[in-house]
Amino acid sequence: MNFSQPGENSTQQSHHLLTCVSKQLSVFSFIIYAAIFCLGVSGNFFVIFTVFRNSKLHTPFNYLVVNLAVSDMSVLLFSLPIVVFSECFSWPFDEFLCKLSRPSFLTFTGVSVCTMVALSFERYQVVVHPLLPKMTRRKAFFIIVFVWVFAFFTFGLPRFFVFGLTTEKGILQCDPVKKSFLISTVTKIIRLTMTLILPCIAVSWAYSQVMRKLRNELALIGDAFASRDRERLRAKRNIKTMRLLATIILVFTVCFLPFNVATLFDSLPVYAEWHYNETIENMSRMFQVSHSCFNPMILCSLGSEFHKALKELCTRLLDKNLLKGRRRVYVLPQIQQSRTLKSSANTDSFDTSL
Repeated sequence: MNFSQPGENSTQQSHHLLTCVSKQLSVFSFIIYAAIFCLGVSGNFFVIFTVFRNSKLHTPFNYLVVNLAVSDMSVLLFSLPIVVFSECFSWPFDEFLCKLSRPSFLTFTGVSVCTMVALSFERYQVVVHPLLPKMTRRKAFFIIVFVWVFAFFTFGLPRFFVFGLTTEKGILQCDPVKKSFLISTVTKIIRLTMTLILPCIAVSWAYSQVMRKLRNELALIGDAFASRDRERLRAKRNIKTMRLLATIILVFTVCFLPFNVATLFDSLPVYAEWHYNETIENMSRMFQVSHSCFNPMILCSLGSEFHKALKELCTRLLDKNLLKGRRRVYVLPQIQQSRTLKSSANTDSFDTSL
């Protein structure tokens, strides 16, 4: 539904909602985006803080996990406010900022995708090829820099030439200006392939190879070397890590698939005239952005080190609150009781002297 009227001026039009079919949907979207922002920022900050605070977690694997958290934080701090504002109001900036800001979401998405692939192949190298040189911290930093550069030139930069300022709904907006059906379809297919299909194939292959090797190791340890507890614990720990990575990539796929599928049909005239097309796109985009707050939840629930750190944090906060409560309730009566005991002691000594 277009809330702007033909006779209204541009100043009045800039304050009209654009994307939502109803005002109830706009309020619902704002509440959900606010919850995603609060949960995602606090959760990803906790992951980053936990890794750099605990020296035991200073490993190449956890540095890649921090990079994943940084990309999610970037989505919430930079891309989410721009997306929400540009969906609801007139675009307030110039065309260069439009070209620069809107494709940034795909850059951060590309960083997340490449980081998940790097995490999977780091485990693949450690488990399947243990004799090869392991990833060092320096190599992890090099991979992180390469991931950001690769994501910018592969995911973000091509979209720089697609976005521009348009007035499709009578209000200035930052949207794709290339309306060719062929170019739009090819671009969306490439985006779907790069962000979902190829990463899922790569991670699934690495996961299958690692799990096969670990199951063979557990069977060998259980049959012939029942006393090798250290090897058994190491294999089980690697299995938990691979299940953690599989959960992360599965949640990523579930969150990003609806929006990518929905945008494949937005160039069709039948879909463009459908009354619920904007609602479908808004809900799928909301689901896509929500991925940025799911990774900390997965790490804290399935990752033993992060789960332990979260438990310690909650214990400290609870202990502090209990200590404050004890000071308020019990300190003053103890002082009064000690004073009463002293006065009674003095009275007793006085009576005995008499």
